[in-house]
Amino acid sequence: MIRLEPREDVRRAYDLLAQDYARLRSRGFEEVARLMSGRRYRAICDAGSGPGTYGELFAKLGLSLIQLDISAKMVEMGWRRAFAEGIAWKTNCVICDVSCLPIRDNSMDMTASIAVVHHLPKDLAMRALGELFRITAKLGTLLMSVWLPEAMDRFGGVSTSEEERMVWWKAAAAKVGRRYWRWSPEELKSACVSCGMSYLDVFVSNGNIFAQALRI
Repeated sequence: MIRLEPREDVRRAYDLLAQDYARLRSRGFEEVARLMSGRRYRAICDAGSGPGTYGELFAKLGLSLIQLDISAKMVEMGWRRAFAEGIAWKTNCVICDVSCLPIRDNSMDMTASIAVVHHLPKDLAMRALGELFRITAKLGTLLMSVWLPEAMDRFGGVSTSEEERMVWWKAAAAKVGRRYWRWSPEELKSACVSCGMSYLDVFVSNGNIFAQALRI
């Protein structure tokens, strides 16, 4: 497996906006709760967990939970939130890059990556998808989401190419740019299949593309 150095520019950006992000993104997408409703898992990984937005939901559905994020401040917030929600005993919080995960092959029954992959250039995004699929157990499920291009465009920002847009986080104490790469539903489905996943469902909701896939 190829090891990559953490993307320091991304880490610094999310460290800067961590406090605002935790305040403004305190509630997760309803679609995530709906798709996981009624299921039980042995081990769940939330890759790109931020301040632990989905921690309580995932902890209720799994015997153990791993929360991963590239930002040390986000991970710290996630850890504090896990204590506040009474789930710290079954939660591990790790600082790492989603494109190089320190987790064993085939070890997660559920792997989630919500609003993460669209922050990566396409070649690195495919590497990250490969890592997410690698750690997912046989017949395990991957749940992920990316921003719908039309929704991205409504937030303005600067497009450096047809595929990339810089969107500014205006609420942060410092002006922080967040890079996004465009994905279509068809492209996301194709990426899942190319990495060895069986397509279950890809749909658009509330300005996001959601994908649920099964590892075969």
